[in-house]
Amino acid sequence: MNIYAFVRPGMEHILQDEIKNILNVNSVIHDAVVEFEVNDTKEIVRAVYHLQSARRLVFSLGNHKHLESIDFRSLHFPWKDIFSPNCACKVEVEGVKGQDNRTVISKQVLSSLLPVIHEKCGFTPVIDVTHPILIISVFYTKEEYFIGVDICGKDLDSRFYRVFPHSGSFKGDVAYYFIRKSRFSKSEKLLVGFVKDGALLIEAALFTCSYPVQDIVHKNFSFFSFPLFKSFDFSPFLHHKPISDTTRSGDVRLFAFDESTRNHTAARKNIKIAGVSSNVEISKHTLDDLDVRYPKDKFTRLIFHVTTKDEDRINEIYYQASYVLQKKGTLLLIGRENWDVSISNKFTLLEREEMTHGKGKYVLWLLEKK
Repeated sequence: MNIYAFVRPGMEHILQDEIKNILNVNSVIHDAVVEFEVNDTKEIVRAVYHLQSARRLVFSLGNHKHLESIDFRSLHFPWKDIFSPNCACKVEVEGVKGQDNRTVISKQVLSSLLPVIHEKCGFTPVIDVTHPILIISVFYTKEEYFIGVDICGKDLDSRFYRVFPHSGSFKGDVAYYFIRKSRFSKSEKLLVGFVKDGALLIEAALFTCSYPVQDIVHKNFSFFSFPLFKSFDFSPFLHHKPISDTTRSGDVRLFAFDESTRNHTAARKNIKIAGVSSNVEISKHTLDDLDVRYPKDKFTRLIFHVTTKDEDRINEIYYQASYVLQKKGTLLLIGRENWDVSISNKFTLLEREEMTHGKGKYVLWLLEKK
């Protein structure tokens, strides 16, 4: 089956790398979409529970320059494996401004799709915009409309573990992107400074340990209602076996700290919900204590999310980072768009990147210790 993975612009290559590593299949990159083929249902479920950078996963109904020319009849699609007589549907449109415009597109898609479903399956699904079981996703990339049946029926970047969120933190896919942007690999030691609600540390742990990224307790994804999965054994995928909180898996490699009691408490709770408590170590202490708490050259990668209130502490960040970071190790600074950060002579700037989020931007500085 052909699948579209919708992804934030700029994250396509990270997702392509994930797909190759987790599913061992090749993929094609479009603008904010990565397209790949799966051979069995196990690969679909594995993609849902382990891809960290995908926003949505949909069974492909094709990509089209113009909606007027859509012909769903020509598609090789397993209609009876996805649609059932009791499935209530709705269309969701992304990438198009104005509710009136989105409504017009929804009607166009349904007018082409419903007759084909009736022809292939012998029934016409009910349209229910309030409590749909199945969502038809239409994603406009400014060039093409990518259309598909949403496998999960919800955004995958809103992680289940962020029960105690911090307003300045990140959604799961963005946090994962920052982890990968730091050049962190699974065998290295990482320190996250000013950890806030723990999203960066948790995504690093999920990446390192290959634990499920999505909630395995509540079966609230659309695909549980698909006939394709009627006799599928989900138990191997809905089974999370973290090491108990009292047992360490050898040498812990993922560390974080925050100066705020509130943030430290929230992060610890979210870490427990994510099931990675035994794979990370989080502390409450000040920035100035790093050279006391950790030995020299302990870490390969450091990540600091620096909000406005901490921008004037950049020199202390550089001092502490130069002590605990190994030679040629990297320091990733995440800051606001208008932060005029100076680069320490102890580091070399490898890359500067801007990432749009909502109406603003994150700016990333990737530095290497000399």
